[in-house]
Amino acid sequence: MTAVGPFAHLLQIIPRINVPSGIRNRLYSASRTFEASSLIPTSSCPEGTILKGLNILKLGSDPVALPESEYPSWLWTISNGGKRIDPKKSDSPVVNHEHWKTREFQRKQNKDSIKLSNLLSNTK
Repeated sequence: MTAVGPFAHLLQIIPRINVPSGIRNRLYSASRTFEASSLIPTSSCPEGTILKGLNILKLGSDPVALPESEYPSWLWTISNGGKRIDPKKSDSPVVNHEHWKTREFQRKQNKDSIKLSNLLSNTK
């Protein structure tokens, strides 16, 4: 699946979850089977928990945790492994170290961040 649109570069900077090779081999082993639900992470807070400090809007209220069935399935596959995302990295695999300083690149980054903030402010 290829991403097209103003937020396509975000899909490239979000890393995939890597499964250790031992677990991957066991998944295909006939002698040892796992259920798919045991590998899918679950929510860390129960339904109805008030998530304090997650409100980003001035007039908004703190969100409340929903049941796991209300969240999209792709949400549980996202993990950045504790790594910080470098905003200076380009969305292309080959990065010129001086490229991020150019006005054109800064304009693109600013435009994308405005679109992202507008998208987040419109979701309810």
